Amino acid sequence: MAPFSNGQLHYLLTNPVYRGMIRHKTLVHPGQHPAIIDEALWSAMQTKLQEAAARKRQRPVATAIATEADSTSTAPQNSLEPSDPLMAKLFDETGDRLTPSHTDRHNRRFRYYTSRRLITKGADPTGWRLPAPHLEAVALDALRTYLRARARQHDMLLQPEASTAGLVADALHRLSGKAAAGDLWPLIAEVHITADSMILHFSRETLAQSLGLHPDALNPDVMSVQQAFQRHRRGAETRLVTDTLAPQPDLILQQNLARAHRWANRLRRGESLSSIARAENCSDSLIRSRVALAFLAPDLQRAILDGTAPSHLTTNLIVRTTLPHDWQEQAKALGL
Repeated sequence: MAPFSNGQLHYLLTNPVYRGMIRHKTLVHPGQHPAIIDEALWSAMQTKLQEAAARKRQRPVATAIATEADSTSTAPQNSLEPSDPLMAKLFDETGDRLTPSHTDRHNRRFRYYTSRRLITKGADPTGWRLPAPHLEAVALDALRTYLRARARQHDMLLQPEASTAGLVADALHRLSGKAAAGDLWPLIAEVHITADSMILHFSRETLAQSLGLHPDALNPDVMSVQQAFQRHRRGAETRLVTDTLAPQPDLILQQNLARAHRWANRLRRGESLSSIARAENCSDSLIRSRVALAFLAPDLQRAILDGTAPSHLTTNLIVRTTLPHDWQEQAKALGL
């Protein structure tokens, strides 16, 4: 008997039949047969397949660019803090789990949380692909805001008592302000993403332990919080913009801005476009379109670098816009 090919193995490992599901064209429906692979094993297997695919897509590059904005998404320095703190906790509006994934580009790793159906079935306009550091920052900010609100409103206890209310409020303030992220992530049991909000559900047991209380002492009506946001798509990615979280730098745009300045300097020195493209392992047309970023108005470039640029200002918007030479007119052309 001939051994299985890689394609045959991949088909077997991604076949939803083993999960008790039936695939019809691009959709997967619940089947009438029992699953023979449990949810945990299936999710772990799909994550490994996604990671293997990302490694195969990695392009070799000549050198790392030291002057570019560092867009690496690496494991935290604190070894006690998980590298994917929302793993197995994050779900979209269909109930589909968002699985940690990553892509390696230019010797840098970009982490994402991706709807599982995008991993198992490919393109799906309803699927989510969220930059992990940004999503984690939104979730952590919502958690800290929630803890401060509970401290102000004194509604954490099921039966508030004057003798303990102050102590609980002080403990909540300490958690919201001084606690490290690694100590806060266990408080989150699940996160559900909908079209315009994020709902965080908290672990009553873990929160009670952090406050030195019995779980039955906590008010079950305040064990979740909803954070509204606006969605801004950038290619396959979706960024979440909230009113409470400070503007987050667009690391891709920062990287492209640094690269545009490097290309512009090389062109000024007399290097040809084709020689730069060969050295950078990219096309002439990519350099021709992206080098325009180096000629943005200084205040726009400064806003990109310090993270205060509007969230809708992306690389694609800039390269698709015919930019005037007048710096003030550039802002108008970009809708700022």
